[in-house]
Parts: sequence; C-alpha cells; structure tokens
Amino acid sequence: MRRLFNWYVSLFARIDYLSVLAYGAVGSFMGMLAYFAWERDVANLHWAALLGFFLGTVPPMLEDSIFNRNFRRIPVALYVAVRGFFYAGKALGGLIIFEIVALLIRGEPLDRLGEWLSSADLWYYYFCTIIFYDFAILFNQASRIIGKRKMVKLYFGSYLKPTIEERVFLFVDLSDSTGVAERLPREDYFDFLNDFFHLMDKPARLRRAEIYQYVGDEAVFTWKASSGAKNARCLRLFFDLERAVAKRASRFRERYGVVPAFKAGLHLGEVVTAEIGGEKRDLVYNGDVLNVASRLEKLCADFGERLLVSRAVVERIDAPEEIELTPLGAVVVRGRKAPMEIHAARLADQPNRIDEPRTAKVG
Repeated sequence: MRRLFNWYVSLFARIDYLSVLAYGAVGSFMGMLAYFAWERDVANLHWAALLGFFLGTVPPMLEDSIFNRNFRRIPVALYVAVRGFFYAGKALGGLIIFEIVALLIRGEPLDRLGEWLSSADLWYYYFCTIIFYDFAILFNQASRIIGKRKMVKLYFGSYLKPTIEERVFLFVDLSDSTGVAERLPREDYFDFLNDFFHLMDKPARLRRAEIYQYVGDEAVFTWKASSGAKNARCLRLFFDLERAVAKRASRFRERYGVVPAFKAGLHLGEVVTAEIGGEKRDLVYNGDVLNVASRLEKLCADFGERLLVSRAVVERIDAPEEIELTPLGAVVVRGRKAPMEIHAARLADQPNRIDEPRTAKVG
C-alpha cells in the first residue's frame, strides 16, 4: 500500500501544471475546430473541447519519461518540431477514435469516417494546431531556461517594486568537483554536471522548490518561508536528492567512473526580491541569508557533515522522525561578527558524516 501511495505521489510530482494548462488549452482548441470542421454544429462542441483537453493534458505526463530524458541534447528547433508533430498526431488519433465511436453510437456507416478525414477544413485546422502546439512548446522551453515560477512572476510584474520577504535557501555543492574535473575530459565533466543537475528536477518539483540558479558546480533552491517550512520541504529535499543520485549510481559509475557526492547549507531569513535589468530582465534575491547559506555549505567540510542547518530553520520546521537534527553549538560564520547556532541534519538510521571533521570555531 505504501509503495502504491509513493508511486501516486511521485506521478503527480512530475506534472508541470503550467504545461498541463497550456497543452490542454491547445487540445481543446483543436478538438472544437476539428469537430466543427466536419459537423458544422455547435450543440456538442463542449464535448469536443473536453476530449481535446483530455488529449492535450497527456503530453506533460510524458515530459520526463520520453522527451526530457531522450531528447535533451538536440537543438531546440528540432525538439519543438518533433514534439509538435507527435502531440498533434496523438490528438488527431484521439479524435479519430472519438469519431468512430460517435458513428457507431449514431448507427451511421463507418464510410463517413473517410469523408471526415478527407475534409480540407480538418487538415487546415490540424496544421494550425501544430503551429499552436509549437508556440506552446517554445514557450515551455523558454520557461525552462528562465524558470517557470520566475517567468510567471516576471510576466505579471509581481516584483516591479522591491519587496521584503522571508525565504529559505538551500545551497547544494558538488563535493570534490576539482578532482572529478581533473579525471574527466572537459566535455565529459560538463555532461557529468548536467546529468547531476537534471536529477534534481523531480525532487525539486515534489518539494515545491524553485531552482534559483546554477553557479558552477552548485545549485541554489529557494522557497517562501511558509512553503519551505511546510512538511519540512526544505529539509526533506536534500535527502530526496541523495536518494535520486543513489538510484542512478550504477549509471554514473559506468559512464563517468564516479558517483556524485554533495553537501549543503540551509538557512532562512529576510531578502529583498526585485526585478533588475533592462535588455535582459531577471528576478533576484538580495540579503545576508544567501551568504550565510553558502557559508554553511562550506562549513560542512569542517564538521565532516553533509547538511548543516541554521537555528532559524530548525525553529520554523517540524523535523520528521527519520531525520535527526544534532546541535553543533555556535559558530562564527565568515562575514558575520556574531556567532550563530547550527545543527547537523542526518538520517536517523544512517550517519551523514562525509569524513573526519576539520577544525571549526565552535563557541
């Protein structure tokens, strides 16, 4: 039962709801036009729209399993064209099945299906739908580059004026990246990083995290404080990432000869959020909380831990039973005069130490 529940949760974690709405709208549009092209009747147009929406919402379910996994390294133009034809073809196949069922229910001969398929209007609307799909896919690709949550905020001008808000930041850094880079050819090292970052997508969606940016071999995740604290999402994400890497360990070992290991720092505090730039606009977060989260990640090596968490985070979350938070005392973080209390986060049944700790200033 638990396996079934986990599968159900992971399925919906993969869903990109913006894509669902976009493709569903295109599917409804095609369903209505294709139906009207043949029937010239608006009485049952809503059923065609409903079917089209259903057919249109299937593509996002296939994003990770087919296209994102197997077509990641082809040009965007070819990617858009292949997906456009595939999704439009799938929608057309669904409408053909729908028309066959409708003919059988009405008791009409299936010969009429040939007339429907030979309708010039149908194919005109079909190719129009391919164009609509291509625009939807292109928009989706642009949002992947910018970040979907960030794109929505930029689109609606949510932060045209600087806004002070509480946010959680998780800095995840690849361990021994210099050593890995020296052992692998440069192209292979880039592929190694890309595969590592690609593994973060599903856990990030599951925990409702925004991937703020990639900096070299480091990834930065963020949440609004209330969202990150809910069900300890910000804490659970780190261990979700570890499990995702463990599942792909044999693949990494076979291709690169090494499995990614990483450490992280987690902190919560106030930031100023605002849009900046002219020719190239971006949404940025500015505040001491980012510097502290980054410093905590660097301190992991000093304590021999994989994940260090500030007291500010510990006070806002209810840690699940499977995760232990061990106080490490107060440390002086570089760039700050006052010491701050930190905790090590480990799985209860598995130590999270990465090596023998170095000397750390603990007060």
